[in-house]
Amino acid sequence: MAKRFTTAPVPSGEVARYTSDPYNLSSIYMFGSSSPFTGQGNTIVRPQDDLLIAKGGNRALIVYQRLLYDEAVQSSFKKLMQEVTSRPWYVQQYSDKPGDLAVRDFVAEVLEELPLDDIYTGMGESMVTGFSVGEIMWKKTKRGVIPFDVRMRDQRRFVFQEEEDAQTGFTMRCLTFNRMFEGVELPQRKFIVSRYYVSHNGDPYGSALGRILYPLVKFRRRAIESYVLYGDRYATPTAVAKAPLSASTRELDTLYGHLSNLSQETAMILPEGYELEFVVPSGSPEVFKNLIEYIDKEISLVLCGENEAGQAEAGSRASSQVANTVRVVRASEISEAISHTLTQTLVRWIVDLNFGTDVAAPSLTREFRIEESPLTMPDVSLMIQSGYTPRKEWIERHFRVELEEKKEENPEDEAVSFDPEKDKDLFGSIFGAEGDQAAPPAEGNVDAAKEDLTSAANVMDEPEGATPEESQTDAISEPDEDQEMEDILGGMSDEEVDDEEDEISDEELMETPGLDEGEEEPLTEEEIMSILGESEEEGDDEEDEISDKELMETLGLGEGEEEPLTEEEIMSILGESEEEEEPTKPFGNQIITEDEAVEMDK
Repeated sequence: MAKRFTTAPVPSGEVARYTSDPYNLSSIYMFGSSSPFTGQGNTIVRPQDDLLIAKGGNRALIVYQRLLYDEAVQSSFKKLMQEVTSRPWYVQQYSDKPGDLAVRDFVAEVLEELPLDDIYTGMGESMVTGFSVGEIMWKKTKRGVIPFDVRMRDQRRFVFQEEEDAQTGFTMRCLTFNRMFEGVELPQRKFIVSRYYVSHNGDPYGSALGRILYPLVKFRRRAIESYVLYGDRYATPTAVAKAPLSASTRELDTLYGHLSNLSQETAMILPEGYELEFVVPSGSPEVFKNLIEYIDKEISLVLCGENEAGQAEAGSRASSQVANTVRVVRASEISEAISHTLTQTLVRWIVDLNFGTDVAAPSLTREFRIEESPLTMPDVSLMIQSGYTPRKEWIERHFRVELEEKKEENPEDEAVSFDPEKDKDLFGSIFGAEGDQAAPPAEGNVDAAKEDLTSAANVMDEPEGATPEESQTDAISEPDEDQEMEDILGGMSDEEVDDEEDEISDEELMETPGLDEGEEEPLTEEEIMSILGESEEEGDDEEDEISDKELMETLGLGEGEEEPLTEEEIMSILGESEEEEEPTKPFGNQIITEDEAVEMDK
């Protein structure tokens, strides 16, 4: 099968390696079997800086480190780094997937515990020294492997060895007491190296501004020294004495001693023939003052990119705004360089040690605004109406506010609708079982009450002074079920209408002594009548018959029922069941045997 396309060959290896530069042989150390011409062996390089090479190689980095102790360099450096550290930092997720969001939150939580402003300032020193080194201190916790500190180290302790497979083509080694020349190897994920390049020449030691600042600082110190000396000469002019030719050597020495201490004397007497004059130096101290100011502006121009913002003799307001913008741009470049280094090292290693090397790492950055945006909230609202929705993170950073997630609406606040299946017992679901009208009893309560009423009705108490036969005759002498039902319901109705008492609930009925499941003793007739609403004081047999409507309201039935309840339905409501076992004693409409009829006739 013919090939549809052909890919170009991939170039491999490093051809123009750093140590093979014929114009840069002075920056190569060689030891062991190393050779800069073959590229084999352990090749240690030194800074490609003539000043550092002349003063001892990487050990001369102390020259650039001491530049930070100059007041002009330090003030300009701090002004630039404060522009960086004053900006808020945030961690940007790799994507909007839940896994990447979780990684972002974990990294942000870990970085919150680190002094990021100090780390940025320490890494920013590479502008002056060429490179900065920070050692990460790791620890294992329940959350995972996290860094608890980043400690800045002296740059003179580190050298670089050429290695083609390394990220920058070099690996860093640390000098120790035992190995002061080639150093020892360093573990991975341990040291952060930040470099600054004035000229991208591939030097692993960086190309710093220290090479530019060094002569400026040197001349500035000499100008200050001359300015101080001029002030001393102008305040105390040179004293000149004239002595006669006859003066001896001893007299001249005495006179010279007095003139040397003239600045500390208030008066002096000279013999006749001696004269005293004061010589004031010519010129003006403004020469040295202007030179110092000029050098200060040059130092600020080198570090900050401007020399006007914050100066008392600055020009117009527009010019100062332009100078401030230039400084902000320079600070944003330094911030992005350091943030990129921390993203590739610190953030990447946190993800490697906690989530794996195959997981995408978030990015660390700081919020910079070259110019304040005129965008307002009405503009954002118009943009949303046009169909463009800004991200929550952008709104928080732009308006410098903290937004909360929108709470979900409560389902109870939704529109109420009627569901025939769910709202069968609408009255009971709204007012409960103890409302104005009693709700139908629960199925479990009906069964329990049925059993208790059946057991209580089957127990016949013998009246005082009556024989068992008379008691049985009295029990059978009232076989009319309708009259019995009317008496029970009539007592309940009279109690509701006349006394206006609350109806007893199912729970209160079950809590009444004699109806608990654990009670073994049967209920007496008085207890049954008190439960059903009978009053002991009601002895009258002439009670009003209950109407159908009152019967409906008592039983909890709706007014829509047009047909009256049958006898079987009333008995089922009160707990009577047709499938009950035959009671041991005759009661109600139970069939009487012939023997029992004979006993009844007697």
